[in-house]
Amino acid sequence: MLKKEDEAVSFIQEYYKALTRNPKHLTRFYTEESTLTFLKENEEHSCITKNIIQEISDKHQRRVEKVLVCSLDSHFLNDLLIVYVIGQFVYANQSVRFSQQFVLRNRKVLIDNTRILDEEIIYTAKPNRFKSHVLKVKGEVSNKQGVFDVFSQYGRINYVKPSDNEFLIEFAKYEDAMRAVNDDNLRSKGIFIEVGDEKELIN
Repeated sequence: MLKKEDEAVSFIQEYYKALTRNPKHLTRFYTEESTLTFLKENEEHSCITKNIIQEISDKHQRRVEKVLVCSLDSHFLNDLLIVYVIGQFVYANQSVRFSQQFVLRNRKVLIDNTRILDEEIIYTAKPNRFKSHVLKVKGEVSNKQGVFDVFSQYGRINYVKPSDNEFLIEFAKYEDAMRAVNDDNLRSKGIFIEVGDEKELIN
């Protein structure tokens, strides 16, 4: 039996090996209870529960030659294993960066959230008068992509932008911003958060 810390690595190795051989081989990882989100970084959230394997094939459009994993994080929550991957899908003449989050039970996918990351995307502020949607972030984060990777787990982000020695983050939803504010794990990692002022939100 695998140690807990090895389960995420084992799953990812098997999953991406199946993806590169033939997406049809992914069938064994999904069930009728599985939910898939597979979108570009700036697309509105949507999910599907049917024909998941076909949807994955359609999104890739061509064969994935290999998958390069840049970072892999995992956490256990009761009987669930949560796996977060940042990496690259490598095709015959192109590669794209992606983030992918799995929620697993007994090595079966309950939730698969995949986002293709756009290296050229520019985040712009949107008018929104709920000042608590904007957070000021300081500490162990040094660039916009790093901030986005840390905070996107809490919900959809409208923009991330640097401001002096901190970053400003606008969440699409109040509840998501507050989830980040109230997460003690961020403070334990040396990340400090303040709720921004309304005047900083409206550009």
